[in-house]
Amino acid sequence: MNNIITTPKSETVTSIEVSNMIGKEHKQLLKDIRRYINQLEKINLEYPNKGKISPVDFFIGTTYLDVKGEERPCFNVTRKGCEFIANKLTGQKGTEFTARYVNKFHELEENNVTNSLITALNTISESMIEMKTDINNRLSKLEEQSNKKKLPEKKYSRWKTNTFKKLNTLLSYVNENSDENLKLSEIIHLVIGETEDTYSIELNDYVDAYKSEFDLETTPYVIDVINHYKDIRDMFTLTLDFIMEKLHIAEDTDCNSSRNIFDELATKIKDGLEK
Repeated sequence: MNNIITTPKSETVTSIEVSNMIGKEHKQLLKDIRRYINQLEKINLEYPNKGKISPVDFFIGTTYLDVKGEERPCFNVTRKGCEFIANKLTGQKGTEFTARYVNKFHELEENNVTNSLITALNTISESMIEMKTDINNRLSKLEEQSNKKKLPEKKYSRWKTNTFKKLNTLLSYVNENSDENLKLSEIIHLVIGETEDTYSIELNDYVDAYKSEFDLETTPYVIDVINHYKDIRDMFTLTLDFIMEKLHIAEDTDCNSSRNIFDELATKIKDGLEK
């Protein structure tokens, strides 16, 4: 058995080593320690209001294997326990034991400091390894992201501009002529629903295809999906135009801004024919 036991909170020496220090047979020292423990427990019972004295602060019962491999009783003796035993000794023996156990515990404390430094260095080393691993993982993720397909750049879309004009016109008409108070997003989804019913399609299929094409993890804006695929874009436009025609809604446009050279030529031709 190792005669010195070091724990995170305190150091102890075994009763075997103490018996060697004071020149007493181990079995006799065990009897003395058991007697001390019994006396402390008796004091606790007789004087409960004075505060409990814990025997394990001095002596901790344990066992060891002798040379035959047989289990034998012993105690782990704390620093307080050594002081306790030293106070029971007199003369030169008491002085010698006090000096020896004081040296022993100083040695254990120094070893603990060394062990603490080693543990701290190991912890720092492990932390550095973890930091390096974390950095490598981050770099790998950045590399994966850079390899993903990039989203199409947000460029001007005439279709989206014209479509939003129609949608806003439809929104104003619905809110003015009904008890509804819809938002633009709700009008868009109503038209999408009408498109799906009319053409027996599922817009979510296009959304999934869009996410797959550009390696997206989040759901894209639905108008961007419709704008990206010509077939669904045409279906949405026809549905929106049909709804507006059914409601006799004229698209709200600015005549001055919408007229161009072709409109001017058409007007001149028309005027010439009428003359």
